[in-house]
Amino acid sequence: DRIMGGLTDVQRERVGRLFSQRRKAEVGMENAGHSFVRILDYVEKGGRSTEIPAEPGPGTPLQPKPAGNSNKGRGKSLRETEPGKDIVKVIQSGKLDVAPFDAVKLALAQKDPGVRGSALSAAFGRLGGGVGGVEIDAVVARLNSLANARDKDFAINGMAHGLVSSDPESALKWANSISDEGFRKTVLENVTRRIDGQPSRLKKRIPSRVAPKSIEQKTGIHRLENQRRSPFDAFIYVNRIPDHSEEGEAAAQFAGRILGRLANQEGRVLLKLPNGMNRSAYNGFKTFLSSEPFAEAFQLYFRNGNWSAGEFKAMLRSKMSKAKDGAPEDARLKISEADLPDLTAFLGTLSGVGDEAFRKLVLEAKVTDVTKKHRATSGDKSETSLKGSARFEGPRPKRAPVHMDESSRKLHQSQPRDESVLVGKSGGLANVFVYVKNPPPGEYKPPGEPAILDQKGSIFIPRVQAVRVGQQLMMKNGDPFIHNVRSLSRKNRQFNIAQPQGSPDREKTFDQAEGPITLKCDFHRWMEAHLWVMDHPFYAVTNSEGEFEILDLPPGDYEVSAWHEKLGEQSQKITVRKGGSDSNFKFRARSE
Repeated sequence: DRIMGGLTDVQRERVGRLFSQRRKAEVGMENAGHSFVRILDYVEKGGRSTEIPAEPGPGTPLQPKPAGNSNKGRGKSLRETEPGKDIVKVIQSGKLDVAPFDAVKLALAQKDPGVRGSALSAAFGRLGGGVGGVEIDAVVARLNSLANARDKDFAINGMAHGLVSSDPESALKWANSISDEGFRKTVLENVTRRIDGQPSRLKKRIPSRVAPKSIEQKTGIHRLENQRRSPFDAFIYVNRIPDHSEEGEAAAQFAGRILGRLANQEGRVLLKLPNGMNRSAYNGFKTFLSSEPFAEAFQLYFRNGNWSAGEFKAMLRSKMSKAKDGAPEDARLKISEADLPDLTAFLGTLSGVGDEAFRKLVLEAKVTDVTKKHRATSGDKSETSLKGSARFEGPRPKRAPVHMDESSRKLHQSQPRDESVLVGKSGGLANVFVYVKNPPPGEYKPPGEPAILDQKGSIFIPRVQAVRVGQQLMMKNGDPFIHNVRSLSRKNRQFNIAQPQGSPDREKTFDQAEGPITLKCDFHRWMEAHLWVMDHPFYAVTNSEGEFEILDLPPGDYEVSAWHEKLGEQSQKITVRKGGSDSNFKFRARSE
């Protein structure tokens, strides 16, 4: 990061281009971090080639020797032995795993910087992979004790490789914890790329014939009888749950049939509730259990899954697709896309709460009754709406050109210009977020479709939008190079997600209402977007002519606010009447 911070934008672009070429060519990428460090060093020292540097560097395996050398069958002489190869082999062989920090000492004893770096990478790769049972905090402490910045770079990249191989979630958590912003970005890219390149974690973690160990088996602690208890103390195993009532079967009988299945103790245990939970708790699980989402797993504990909302939905959608295609094992599946927000929202309640709070959540949960047709609970909808506009008064502001790097600039037909203040032909102001500050009481189900944040031409699209609590935000990268999305949230947990070219879409959900949240890309410093997280549906963003409409707002007295990223926020009190009402806002430049 020390080197990266001193590079010009042109040099940064060259580093990215060389690294992308090396990745595509699959040259020397056994340790991508070492390749990155070598390219960075090459550019920093004045290298201007647009091709991959040919000379070998630290961490990059030498090319195989051509056939026909004069040492046939007799092994290599000392001169032909690759520098540091033997010491790295010793570390990678596992001979030092019983005392893994001894491998670090051995690596640091090497005088040659390249050999020392490769050996440190191998040593911390073993430690990151979990050899010797060393806790991750102890490994990080030893890594941070390294005085030489170059040694630390090698160690960190080796650790990233080992940690991703053994525990991808911990690797991502560790990368996000790095305080230095520039280096955090580099490590996150490394970690994210390795995670995306791994085979399916679900298949890896759940062998076809071997049940995974429970938390109790792993720790030796029965969490229901210990203060170190799990947030989710209901053991969920997967088996067949009736998803709809039989012909002539009453709703109460259907519920009883499922309850009987839940109580089965003969190798088909589906649900074991904490002490104090009774039949009423079933209501909180009805939609979830009726979906039978994890039939691919074998005796899988739900709480050990660690799936993101995106992975969870992907599993459900896969089963829905199979059911639609007539797969016999999924033929009776009766969930639809509309059920997914409820299911993922319920998934989100299963962490960060104690036993009593969890019990209350389950007992008070209001979910879709699979025995009846779904009825909306989002308040009294009517044919009312709030329409209006936001206008800019005063001289039309000039839009400054956006100074992009060449790779981004060539994706545009003309010079991109600043989009922070967009005024339409009639004076309407675009990208104003208008929302009701005191919404009518009610429960508002989040949309089933995700909100989309794309990155095209190194510009966030859209610039301003809202997402509901529990709704998915899907982040895309439509450009032929890497981006990242970093949130500057205050109430929700901040995130920093790297998206290399061609990587899968990434998903995020939010637990609390908040706004605005500024979103940034560290690779392209001009990129900026603004996101509002809302717990109700009464909001809108003005179009290119400054117009907005908020639908289905019941008659009543409200306070409505309009926010603009440069021109501030203003509010007004309005009365919505049957048939609709209007609300208009006027903005002026702050300097006037």
